[in-house]
Amino acid sequence: MKALREVCVLAAVAALPAALALALHPELTDRARTGLAPDAVRPAEVAAWTAPVLWVDARDAAAFARGHVPGAVRLDEDNFSASLGGVLAAWSPDMRVVVYCDTAACSRSRELAQRLREAGLSEVHHLHGGWEAWSRAHATP
Repeated sequence: MKALREVCVLAAVAALPAALALALHPELTDRARTGLAPDAVRPAEVAAWTAPVLWVDARDAAAFARGHVPGAVRLDEDNFSASLGGVLAAWSPDMRVVVYCDTAACSRSRELAQRLREAGLSEVHHLHGGWEAWSRAHATP
């Protein structure tokens, strides 16, 4: 019983600094304050990256045909396995991947980003605000 109590005390003592570091980390507190998911990025963040970016469009074929991020590849959620080949052909391990759909309310980009991570791709994010946010960020005045 004494050993169990000592283990609990040690665990609590070890957890306190970790919890403080997590709570006070500036990037994490900013994301929590703005409601941004850990794997979400904004267009301005992506623009600041130095690594190459592979844009993955999770919208339907008609939306993609109307306009998309230059160089984006389309990933069809309904035919994920068949369309994954196009993504893999465009991807290289040094790339960051950003998946987008229509708006912030669209969950397709988050779901497909998760599926891409499960397929073995690293540095996969989803675009907060989707195509709508990208379009606003790249609109000419």
